[in-house]
Amino acid sequence: MTKNNHFWTVVAANISFILVDLGMICFTCAAFALNFVAGLIVAGVMLIILAYILQPQQGGE
Repeated sequence: MTKNNHFWTVVAANISFILVDLGMICFTCAAFALNFVAGLIVAGVMLIILAYILQPQQGGE
């Protein structure tokens, strides 16, 4: 029971990031469905965006 509660707590805390990831996956799959080269380009752009999102925050003042 405790593991289950911890899992849902983590999911609730990160729901916005999970939804962004799922949206990126949908865009990439749609691009691959249209054209292989377009899919590779979109996958590369999505990886760059994901790296930007996940980069550590710089120190403040």
